[in-house]
Amino acid sequence: MRPTPSRCRPTRSSESRGKGFTLVELLVVIGIIAILIGILLPSLQNARRAANRVKCAAALKEIGNAFVLYGVEYKGMWPVAVHEPNVTPGIRLPIDVERRWHDLAAKYITRKNIGEAKDIATIRQNSVIWGCPEWARREQNITSLDDYRPGYGMHYYTGTYFENTTTAKFLTDYAYVLANRTRGVYVPQTKWANRRSSDKGLICDSMTHIINVPGFSTYTYDAIRNATPPGWQPAQQGSLETGVGTNLFYVEAGRHLKPGAKINDRVQGMNMLFCDGHVASVSVRDAWAAITLKQPD
Repeated sequence: MRPTPSRCRPTRSSESRGKGFTLVELLVVIGIIAILIGILLPSLQNARRAANRVKCAAALKEIGNAFVLYGVEYKGMWPVAVHEPNVTPGIRLPIDVERRWHDLAAKYITRKNIGEAKDIATIRQNSVIWGCPEWARREQNITSLDDYRPGYGMHYYTGTYFENTTTAKFLTDYAYVLANRTRGVYVPQTKWANRRSSDKGLICDSMTHIINVPGFSTYTYDAIRNATPPGWQPAQQGSLETGVGTNLFYVEAGRHLKPGAKINDRVQGMNMLFCDGHVASVSVRDAWAAITLKQPD
């Protein structure tokens, strides 16, 4: 006997049960999603770091353009790394407040001078001078003084500074003007690199506003390499107060490396602006060679 049509038709409740997921199926889907996130997350982090490195490099190139514009206005001279207040008037540009390279160049980037401390907070909100995202992520680990430390450091050794050990070069090749005016001078762009502008570094990723090269008589790389702790920043704790000493070379060696990566003097973990305007990834050794125009021992 043929069944009636009503007995062959599925009930409404059975249709509803067929469209749903069981708890096991839902857990499987969640597990698959978690695995995919675990696989993709490192790639996304690597992509972010690569993008931030490009942003930092672009910021350095714009800073380099600002130095050129400064030179156009000031008859070929480039900014000094620091110009301390000169207490006694004299012919060597006496000033009332300390100026640093980034506020000397600021108006060519931001269209606003940094004349007072309050100007810094305004400019920092939107300026490539503080334009490295990786530096911004580290700000919780550094001090309040870093309103004056933009994440890039400029060295102050120009021209033929490293070719001899006489003190006369402090008045010809030393771009850090001291308050007592015994050292420091504004140097023309043409002399900064001494005809080697593509080799001569100028500004690099740094936890301070300046880059120091240890030593006076020999300038050997061993002074940095053999320091305890190693003589570049950051130290293990990532603090400006950690490992402060005479042999520090203030470059941030691992800014663009992945967290936990080993930092040594041959890993290219930071960006450097060169005097000809190009930007390249460099190691601590590369940075030292670019500043001194000497090859490490």
